[in-house]
Amino acid sequence: MKKKNVQIPEKLLIDLWNYHLMNIRTPELEQYIQEGLQEKYNSIKRRIDYQKKKVTHENNNTDT
Repeated sequence: MKKKNVQIPEKLLIDLWNYHLMNIRTPELEQYIQEGLQEKYNSIKRRIDYQKKKVTHENNNTDT
């Protein structure tokens, strides 16, 4: 599978930096990071599912 770049909001990047590299840990920060990453994962998953559906639909149309 080809590697792709993924964009995340600047605030999420800074929060990840603070959490992992600066060892700043608060419940609010952890919650924001978890929600931000979950949202990004869901977005990627929807895009992948759409692309698979689109390819399947195109393949079905070319077979007839």
